[in-house]
Amino acid sequence: MFIAALLIACLASAPEAPAPVPPMADAPRAASLVPSASPAAAPKSPQAPAAVARPDMLTFSWPLDGAIVLVTGSGWITTEILKSELAPSGCKWCGQNGFDNAVTRSLAWQDIEAAATVGDLTGFLATPLATIGTLALASGREDRLAEMPANVLLMVEAVTVSSALNQLVKFSAGRERPFVADLPPELKGATKHPADNNLSFYSGHSNLAFALAVSAGTIAHLRGYQAEPYVWGAGVPLAAFVAYSRIAAKKHYLSDVLLGSATGAALGFALPWFFHKRAEGATALTIAPLPNGAAIAGRF
Repeated sequence: MFIAALLIACLASAPEAPAPVPPMADAPRAASLVPSASPAAAPKSPQAPAAVARPDMLTFSWPLDGAIVLVTGSGWITTEILKSELAPSGCKWCGQNGFDNAVTRSLAWQDIEAAATVGDLTGFLATPLATIGTLALASGREDRLAEMPANVLLMVEAVTVSSALNQLVKFSAGRERPFVADLPPELKGATKHPADNNLSFYSGHSNLAFALAVSAGTIAHLRGYQAEPYVWGAGVPLAAFVAYSRIAAKKHYLSDVLLGSATGAALGFALPWFFHKRAEGATALTIAPLPNGAAIAGRF
């Protein structure tokens, strides 16, 4: 543009030239020597294809999984209702060890009631909301919210199975809770919930929180959600805080919390992965839009 303007300026200031001599008939025109540029001839920049979603590898059965939830959930709730009759009246596992005691002393809050309240709110409110909420967001951003009822069913299945197992072990072990062990013998029966005094092993709160967090993450992985990392990132830190709060409240020893966390995490992973993962060779199709059409990915 600048060069063209400069040429026009020079021609305007130049002295008037004599009349041009007509060109020879066979002289080629200068314009013919320069090929015309056409916008259509410009090469198109290639467009990167949209990412193809991972195939959905999750299977479930409403009748079967619903029955498992009903049976294990009923067992869990029934043992809670009948706790005063089922729980041991005295400790079966009364001894303490130096390691558990040292950890409890270092992590316990001065106000153990406040620690218990914070742990309850985190375990029974914040963790379920965070895990179910992020799983819903992960499915919704791919227009797959219709999968959420089944996702929640499988999360509840992990919770009820792990909690029923926890109740069985708790009532059998009869381990005295840390705050009860600190009381003189004459005051141990005067706690707010005496039937709960000897149910320390293993931690039900930690078990439940990790069952929720890990089952949600495993389901997100099997579904192939692109936002899977956010599901793990929301649930696991909250579950870890729940486990810590149980020591801070002197409700459990470290060994109770470690086993509770490991059991909840193991069942939260194993139930979806080994019982609800689509078998190799089964058909699973995913259709993803591309700029100029669509792509089909699948396992056969």
